[in-house]
Amino acid sequence: MANNQRESVAIQKYIKNMQKEIDECTNKIHALKKEISIQKGLLYDTCAHEWYIDRDDCWDSICNKRCKHCQLWQNNNCN
Repeated sequence: MANNQRESVAIQKYIKNMQKEIDECTNKIHALKKEISIQKGLLYDTCAHEWYIDRDDCWDSICNKRCKHCQLWQNNNCN
């Protein structure tokens, strides 16, 4: 019975460690997404945009024009 108890504790510890790793990765992903958003804003403000209609997008979308240089959408809310 003691063997089963030790195995159970080891499994619980392993699960806890995996969950901690998932949480750390999730936090890293959120931080990276925030940094990408900041950098896109800077790029939007500094690029000499030349807009073209992206025919692959829905024709009536507010997000149908892209810059041929930076590939951001003309409507900054779409980036």
